[in-house]
Amino acid sequence: MGDAGEERRTEAAFRRTRWPGWIWALPLAVLGIVVWLIIRHFAQEGPEITIVFPQAEGVKADDTKLIYRGMVVGQVTSVQLAKDLGHVIVTVRLRHDVLQALREGTRFWIAGAKPDFSDLSSLKSVVTGPHLAMDPGQGKPTRHFTGLDRQPQVLSGTPGVELTLHSSTEGALKAGAIIDYRGMEAGKIEHTDLAADGKGFKITAFVHAPFDRLVTSRTQFWKEDAVQISAGGHGVTANLAPLPAVLFGGVAFDTPGSAQGEPPVKWGAQFPLYHDKAAADAAPIGPQVAFLVRFDGAVGDLSPGAPVTLKGFRVGRVTGVSLAYDVRSSALQTPVTIEVEPDRLHVVDGSPPPDGNWSPLVTEAMDRLVREGLRARLERSTPLIGGKTVVLDFPQDAGPAALNRAGAEPEIPTAPSGEIQEIARQVHAVMAKVEAMPIAEIGQEVRRTARHVDGLVSSPQVRRSLSRVDEALASADAVLGGSGAEQDRNIPRAIEELSGAARSIRELADYLDRHPEALIAGRTAEGGTAGGR
Repeated sequence: MGDAGEERRTEAAFRRTRWPGWIWALPLAVLGIVVWLIIRHFAQEGPEITIVFPQAEGVKADDTKLIYRGMVVGQVTSVQLAKDLGHVIVTVRLRHDVLQALREGTRFWIAGAKPDFSDLSSLKSVVTGPHLAMDPGQGKPTRHFTGLDRQPQVLSGTPGVELTLHSSTEGALKAGAIIDYRGMEAGKIEHTDLAADGKGFKITAFVHAPFDRLVTSRTQFWKEDAVQISAGGHGVTANLAPLPAVLFGGVAFDTPGSAQGEPPVKWGAQFPLYHDKAAADAAPIGPQVAFLVRFDGAVGDLSPGAPVTLKGFRVGRVTGVSLAYDVRSSALQTPVTIEVEPDRLHVVDGSPPPDGNWSPLVTEAMDRLVREGLRARLERSTPLIGGKTVVLDFPQDAGPAALNRAGAEPEIPTAPSGEIQEIARQVHAVMAKVEAMPIAEIGQEVRRTARHVDGLVSSPQVRRSLSRVDEALASADAVLGGSGAEQDRNIPRAIEELSGAARSIRELADYLDRHPEALIAGRTAEGGTAGGR
C-alpha cells in the first residue's frame, strides 16, 4: 500500500533553443528602429561646410538654419571668430540631397540681419530672426566658401541680361532700386561700386526678360526723378514716379524707334547713365557726321554739347569750339565743329550703308541744302538769357554758296545771328521813324509858340487883369472877415441862417427817404403819417 499511495510526480523536460523568447521581441524592435533612424540620419545628412562672413550678426549655433527655396537644407553648428579677428567662421551641417550645390560660385548670405524697407519680406526677420540663404553655383566641388556682405538682387539662372552703367554721380541709387520701362518694373540695380579711375561710379544693373530684348546698343538710360515736370500744348503737367523710385531712387530706359529692330545686347554691355531724360534726349543716338562752321568774332557762351537744330528739330550737337586768328585778313574767327546725326535727320529713302559710313550720303544731302540757301547762325535758346545754339536755317537774303569740302570736315557757310538781325531790324525801324519826323518844322513851330507865350505874358492887358484879381480878393476878404463897418455886421448872421436852412432841408430829405408815403398821407403830430396805423 505504501507504494500505491505514493503520489506520482511529473518531471519537466528542458530543451535548449536559440530563440530568446517573446519577451525580448519589444526591446529588439526598439533597437532596430533606433539603428534605422541612425542610418537614415547619416544617409540624409551631408557633410559640414565653412563659410567666412565679415560679420555674423544674429547667427547662433544649433538655432540658425540654412534655407533654400523655402526649405530647410542645413543648420549652423558653430560660430567662431577667425584668428585674424577680422572675420567670422560659420560651420553649417547640410542635408545629403544638396551636395551638388557645394561648388565654386555658390553664394551664401545672411538674410534678415538688417531689415530693409525696400525689401518688405526682410521685415519678418524682426520676429523670426535671421537665417542663411544660398544661391547654387556651377564651379568645381568645394567645402569652403566666402559669404556675401549683402543679399544679391538677382539669383543665378534668372532670365535676363546684366548691364554696367557708368555715372559721374551716383545720386540716390542703391541696391534694389527699380529699373523702369514706360511705367513698368523691368529690372533692378544689383550694386554700385566706385569706378577704377575713382572719378565716377560703376553700377551693375539687371534687366529681366522679356524687357531684355528691348535693350540695344542705342538704348539710353537715365536717372528717374521723383517728380517729373513737362510743358506741352496742354500746359504744364507734373507726374509722380512710382513709390520705390521716390524713396530709393530709380533708373529708366528707352530705345529710339529707329533702333527697335536691332539685335539685343549681350551680357555685360556698358552704357552711360544720364542725369535726367533731357540729357538722354540730347545725347547722340547713332552715327554722327562732322561739319565745320566758322563764325566771325567770339561766340559767347557756346559750349560743346549745345544743340544743333534744323527747322526747330534737334539734328545734332556742338562737339568743339575754338578761337582762330586769320593773318591775311587780320580777323578773329571761331571755328565750331558740329555733328549731324542721320537718325535724327531721318534721311528718307536712304538705306543705311553696308559699311555703316553715313558720311557720303549726309554730306551730299547737306551740299544740296546749302545750294538751296541753308546757312548756319547763332541763336539763343531763350531770348536774351538763354544759352547759345547753332541753328541751320534758310534766310531770305542768302546769296549763292556751296559746301566747302577742302578741309577735313565739310564747311557750312554762315549767316548773321538771329539776335543781331533782330536788334538791327529794331534799330532800323526806330531810325526810319526818326528820319520820317519833320524835325525842322517842329523846331520852327516850337520857336513860334515860345514867342507868342512871351508876348502874352508881357502884354498890358494881362497886367491889368492881374491887378483887378488882386482887388477882388481884397474885397472878398473884407466882406467875409469884417472890416469894422457897422453895415457889414449882419453878414455873418445871414450866413448862419443860411446854414440852418440847409440843415432843415437835409433833415426833410432824410425823412422822405425813410417815409416816402408822407408825400401823400402827410405827417402827424407824433411824427408818423396820417392814417398810418
